[in-house]
Amino acid sequence: MKTAKPKRRKSLYGRVARINSLTLFLSSTGIMLCVLALICAIIVGSEQKALRGMMEQLTERVVHIGTPSRIAFANITLRDGLEFAIYDANGQPLYQSSYSMPSTEVKAYPPTLRLIEHQDWTTFGEQKRAYDLICHAATYIQTDEETVLLHVVGSLSYLVTLVQGTIPALIAALPVMLLISILLGRSISRQTIVPIREISTQLSSKSSANLFERIDSAAVDCEFIEMVDAFNALMTQVEASFIRQREFISNASHELRTPLAVMDGHISMLLRWGKDDREQLESSLRILKKEVRSMTDMMTELLLISRADRGILERESVGFSVSELLEEIRQDVLVVSPQAILCIDAGRTLSVTGDRALIKQVFRILVDNSLRYCPPPGVITLAAREEGKGLRFSVVDTGQGIAPSDLPHIFERFYRAHDLPDAQKGNSGLGLAIAKVLVEAMNGRITAQSQPHTRTEIAFFIPFGEHELSKKQIDEKELDPKKFGEDEKTVT
Repeated sequence: MKTAKPKRRKSLYGRVARINSLTLFLSSTGIMLCVLALICAIIVGSEQKALRGMMEQLTERVVHIGTPSRIAFANITLRDGLEFAIYDANGQPLYQSSYSMPSTEVKAYPPTLRLIEHQDWTTFGEQKRAYDLICHAATYIQTDEETVLLHVVGSLSYLVTLVQGTIPALIAALPVMLLISILLGRSISRQTIVPIREISTQLSSKSSANLFERIDSAAVDCEFIEMVDAFNALMTQVEASFIRQREFISNASHELRTPLAVMDGHISMLLRWGKDDREQLESSLRILKKEVRSMTDMMTELLLISRADRGILERESVGFSVSELLEEIRQDVLVVSPQAILCIDAGRTLSVTGDRALIKQVFRILVDNSLRYCPPPGVITLAAREEGKGLRFSVVDTGQGIAPSDLPHIFERFYRAHDLPDAQKGNSGLGLAIAKVLVEAMNGRITAQSQPHTRTEIAFFIPFGEHELSKKQIDEKELDPKKFGEDEKTVT
């Protein structure tokens, strides 16, 4: 089986060099053409000035002498390439300085360029078509006897010769210009990508020792500041993630060390003498089972957090009644903790479509947390209401509350308040962290408010959206009357 050849990578340096070389080549060619055009314009302007001067001189002579004759213009000195002729009102020539004067209409016009065609004889007696460029002008002159037309012509054949000689030279110089453009383009491109190579060198020098060092944006060109800032921001996120992972591993190791030590101690005791004491054997087995369950729960929680961090949580969107969900949670809690006092505060007619399982799991975590810190006669309230563009769920209890110093950290992994009684320190410290992860997986947010020994509220908001919650009102007739009392608020 033939393997596909790897695609050749494109070089930024090569692209920049080609662009610069092409730009330099076109620019130099354009400059040369502009210089040629400027020279031609100067020559044409000089010729037009000479024509005007000759016309003024001849006009004075014609007005002075009246009828033109060859003797009258015998002492007129003409510059090489300048010729003139005088015509009567019918277009008949009265005087011509040269018999090769081109024909013209009997009218006045300013200095004008004109390309004329004629036949030249070669050295072998053959005729060939040739062209001359002339600059000519005509003006009427009123004499005492009649009105005549003065026609002055200046040949620009040397300009044609200049252009004809320059174009082949320019074509011959194009390869040299192209070579120079390529060399200059490569040199300029090399200087252009120097900052990129410097940044690449700094990135290549990264190792575990200096992984989180930032690139100084003040030391790079302004065009690369945005890229450097983006890299530094990325490294900040990577560093934060790395620190969280390191702390997570450290905390997990610490949390696993205690149950493992307990299990090792009891197993060693059983191996030494405890297996012969039936009462001690049963006690140790119960403790071992408890520790195994605790470790199993912790592993499940760690796996759930890991899957959430990688964004691979299983999601299922179903339609459900919010009140029915809260009542189901209340009944589940009462099975485990029949002495608990729970209330429900939610609209009976509100139904949504969303991930019912995740929302229920978040509620279970929050209720379990409230049960731990709010024993009877404390009251726990499960609430839900529409707020803005989403639903706000909350669990409110009247327990011991959360200290202000602990409140900002309760959603951190493995965090436990320092002033908890020993009986309440058996939890892993992952419950609220998991709740936060699940809420964020639904594009929501979770908050906590507490007044010590008075009231604690942990609320989470899930927005309406295509992949989160969608709302619809259901008819009260669709509700099961056996599950609810007459009022929207149910107290047990």
